[in-house]
Amino acid sequence: MSITTTNGNSTLRGTQGNDELTGGDGDDVLIGGFGTDTVTGGNGSDTFVLGLETTSPITDPSLADLITDFNAGEGDKIGLTGGLSGEDILLEVLDSNGDSTADGTLVKPASSDGTLVKPASSPDNGILALVQGTVNGQGETTLTSADFITTYDNTIIGTEGDDELVGGNSNDEIQGLQGNDQISGEAGDDLLKGNQGNDSINGKDGNDILLGGAGNDSLDGGDGEDFLVGGIGLDSLTGWNGGDTFVLTQETNPITDPGLADQITDFNQFEGDQIGLTVEVSVDDIVLEVFDSTGNGIADATLVKFNNDILALVKGTVDGQGATTLTNDDFITVSDAILA
Repeated sequence: MSITTTNGNSTLRGTQGNDELTGGDGDDVLIGGFGTDTVTGGNGSDTFVLGLETTSPITDPSLADLITDFNAGEGDKIGLTGGLSGEDILLEVLDSNGDSTADGTLVKPASSDGTLVKPASSPDNGILALVQGTVNGQGETTLTSADFITTYDNTIIGTEGDDELVGGNSNDEIQGLQGNDQISGEAGDDLLKGNQGNDSINGKDGNDILLGGAGNDSLDGGDGEDFLVGGIGLDSLTGWNGGDTFVLTQETNPITDPGLADQITDFNQFEGDQIGLTVEVSVDDIVLEVFDSTGNGIADATLVKFNNDILALVKGTVDGQGATTLTNDDFITVSDAILA
């Protein structure tokens, strides 16, 4: 998948396949994920997030993620997941044509030189990335431990079955993969991904990102300013405390029955809540209709519609006169890359 942003300060997330991520002029965060990814930050101070593959170690540099334009002078950083830090990293110069050396004495074309990034504590875990443009004229890598930061302190990966996955007090990345999973981030700013299955995801404390994926998911943000994306399926989104962002996506087939649309249970403008729309949906084309979700004859919710497709049912957004309290100011546009 090719994902490009022209907006400033964007977060781009790859899929489980081979992706091509391209940032813009802002300070972007680029997360390739699984697969062989090519990542370009563009201008600005960008963060390239790396983590260990959970299937089999990568020993062939051509199968590792490729960072094409790392520039420490612009403030670029390489973010490490899985509890790794810059002190855990081995750096060896490499000719991407296949000849490598740890002492940098071979002369190679500048355009093909790069630095191989591997975990020092367990090199058999494989190669994290090939970083181009990081070898000097003496054949030495220009990367240092100062170029690395820890993004998510712990990475927890589920199985194909039904998992119960619980984070800790630090910043965790938790993925449920397949099955009907229960995921809890606990404290810290967590990235929580249900992927396939009917998942229950609770961010609890911290400013968390919750991605339901495919299936009928229940997402609870907890305390903090959380980012909730239901994904495909009939999802329930609850932000709880803090200014939360609820991202609406289109299903493969248009939804005309409100009972099959995503439900936002506690939208609150006074807390700073917002509704995120993907780039193909303009807020000017959104239609807001009041709706009786309980069947008692009193409107208590707002249907958010786009081209007769119901994107969501937003509860608690009707005033005493029976009019919706939602306005265009409650909507923002988010990058499609955040949905992966």
